[in-house]
Amino acid sequence: MNGHQQRAQSRVDELRSGAVHFPDLPGSRQEVTSIAGTISGASQLLLGAAAAETTFKSQPLTNFELIHFAVHGTANTQFPDRAALVLSNSPGSADDGFLQIREIRDLPLNAALVTLSACDSGDGKLLGEEAIASLERAFLLAGARSVLASIWTADDAYTVGLMKRFYEHLMSGMDNGAALMRAKLDLLDEFPDQALPACWAGFTLVGNVKISLPSESALQTIFAKSLDRLRS
Repeated sequence: MNGHQQRAQSRVDELRSGAVHFPDLPGSRQEVTSIAGTISGASQLLLGAAAAETTFKSQPLTNFELIHFAVHGTANTQFPDRAALVLSNSPGSADDGFLQIREIRDLPLNAALVTLSACDSGDGKLLGEEAIASLERAFLLAGARSVLASIWTADDAYTVGLMKRFYEHLMSGMDNGAALMRAKLDLLDEFPDQALPACWAGFTLVGNVKISLPSESALQTIFAKSLDRLRS
């Protein structure tokens, strides 16, 4: 094992042992609750301790048209299958709270859109013609028709505004690609001097970028927002 691999493995071990501290995401609860109020149809909110890996996996995931995560994300370019979304963990469960790529690929998804409001969720290892081994790619392989993710560290405050506007435009009838573009332009219009591109431009859409939402009666959404302070 070379030096890069040893450092990557050390990072994985730290994550699994709980030695790594994840900073608070104070805006994430506001993000999911405000979006939930915007979305028509049935919504399932998993907040705090309820946003456990085991709980999420036990949901009827095939039924959800929209899946939204407002959590920490960890990329791993040396061991791509160990990149993960950081959820809560349940005492006594076999799940450790890290929803890893190798687990995501096996999820039974049929979602029109999965949103990964998490840092580095679009980052990963370049696999040549197979594209990038990332969290967003794993959700596509699991059956999602489009995935919104960030290719670098996301700003918590501006992410709240971007996501709220994105879903508002989706609900107005825009397709997902147009809604994301309009939401970014909204931030520039509203905060011309403060909303620097580094704060929001990392969010990109992959898969089918011409998806419009189904009717209210058919729309089901699940939101996951884990504990603010997950490890110490």
